[in-house]
Amino acid sequence: MPIILIPIIRLLTQPHASRADAQAWKEYTCVACGGVFRTLIEAKRARRGATLEEAEEQAGIAVINAIAMTVPIRACPNCGCYQQDMAAVDRERKLWPAAVAPLAGMALAMAAMPAQANPMLWGAGIAVILGGIALLALLAQYNLNRDPEAARMKAESLVQQNLLEQTSPGDDPVIVAHGMPRFELDGRLKPVLVMIAGVLLFAAADAALWLSGAPLNLDCRPVVAGPGDNVRINFATPVSTAKGYWNAHAVVHISNAAELGITDTDLVTETNHDSWGNALVGEHVTNSNADLWAGLVVPNLPSLVGRTLKIDAQLEVTYPEVDDDARTFHEVNRLVTYNTSVVMAGSGAGSRQAAFSWMSMIVGGGMIVAGIAMLLQRVRGMRSAAPQPQIHPVVPMAAADNDLL
Repeated sequence: MPIILIPIIRLLTQPHASRADAQAWKEYTCVACGGVFRTLIEAKRARRGATLEEAEEQAGIAVINAIAMTVPIRACPNCGCYQQDMAAVDRERKLWPAAVAPLAGMALAMAAMPAQANPMLWGAGIAVILGGIALLALLAQYNLNRDPEAARMKAESLVQQNLLEQTSPGDDPVIVAHGMPRFELDGRLKPVLVMIAGVLLFAAADAALWLSGAPLNLDCRPVVAGPGDNVRINFATPVSTAKGYWNAHAVVHISNAAELGITDTDLVTETNHDSWGNALVGEHVTNSNADLWAGLVVPNLPSLVGRTLKIDAQLEVTYPEVDDDARTFHEVNRLVTYNTSVVMAGSGAGSRQAAFSWMSMIVGGGMIVAGIAMLLQRVRGMRSAAPQPQIHPVVPMAAADNDLL
């Protein structure tokens, strides 16, 4: 079913809409001073139904659930202590943005792989991953009750706005301030260790390649190649083309084939074959650099192990180039050549290295993501284990039929 039809079908099958508004007090017994305070919250939810009664019922259920799930981060007016569920919600809100750092680090490191091709970018990616893990570990232990006096002053402001009330006094806040709970997160070490192990595994393929002493061809992918491998040769000079489109016909020769005992000079080659047609017509487009490449299959001859292949690659390239008006383009035809040398490792070495690299990235990256998920799950568990506040509705739910919702 096309996605665009879903809202249309919903309107036809659920013509009635209802919105429910409600206010309620959430009442806490402070874990620090023993005082009782309550905080005012409100929620609004809209739902649709086949009948008005069904819509009202669904909206009522939704607004009740919203009030139950809402955790206002408001400290006790007496002592300035935030409660356990508030500390958990605050940590979770901080952890989600911080979780972007390890993911961004993985993207950086993957863009630089193999590390030998761009060691600075790869190192920066690993550093961002480790820094993100350290930040997550710190935020998982963030002490919301680090400044009870400031929290108490903020609470007094909310009291004046009738959003917070002290219904029963607690112990002396000066005495309580010395024993303010930090709400330590149980089991926080395991997710951090899982993430660190994931980083080690993520980097294992490149580290192993570095230590293996295998000959590296930094302008090729994979950087380790052997007889029988598919090798992609990256040309040194990019072309400036509309949206990066280009296609080519590739011709690749091994200039020292006779010296190496290679009799079949018709190498299997491949290259890029973009098709742009009318995709650029009428659009506001700009030129961007596109990297040219040509691929070949290395002859599967055991005698090539340890030898050097001298490669002469040639591309007959066609690509669109944007005109000055940025709305039209013209096609450019160029002949681009590139010469390089490829040192052979063992048979199939490139295929094995590529497989190991992918496994390392997938499993290691998966462990990092799993560690983040475990940490978030423990923070949610801390919230679930917190003493539950009492809920006292102050405004009856109001529901109204509104087919424009």
